[in-house]
Amino acid sequence: MKNEPIKQFPPHLRVIDDISPEESLTIFKKKSLWEILVPCNWNNGTEIHINHHQEWDKKVRQISGGLTIHQVTKGQWINPKDNSIFEEPMIPVRILCTRNQILEILEITINHYKQKEVLAYEISNNYILYT
Repeated sequence: MKNEPIKQFPPHLRVIDDISPEESLTIFKKKSLWEILVPCNWNNGTEIHINHHQEWDKKVRQISGGLTIHQVTKGQWINPKDNSIFEEPMIPVRILCTRNQILEILEITINHYKQKEVLAYEISNNYILYT
C-alpha cells in the first residue's frame, strides 16, 4: 500500500474517523457567530445615509441568511503617528456564518463603505439554533 499524504486540517477542527463524507463536509462548513464593526460616518465625517446601510444589510443577508444589528456605539483608536485619539461611532453587527462567508462580507464592507480597515471577530463557535 502506497503511503498517502497526511491531510492537513485547520487547527480548530479535529479529525473523526467514523463519520460519513456528508458529515465531514458539514464540519468544514462550520459556522460561528461573528461581530463586524460597521462605520456610521464616511471618512470625511459626514453621516452615512440609512439607505446605504440597508444596501449593505441586503448583501450580508444574501451571503449569511441574516444579521443582528445592534445600537450605535463609540470606538476610540490612538493614531500611531501623533498619539492623538480618534473617536468614531460604529454599529456592531452580529452574523452567523462560516469563516469564508465572513471574509466575503469583510471584502464587501471595506468596498461598500470605502474604508481602509474593517474589523470582525469571532464571538463563539458554540451556538444552539433551536427550532
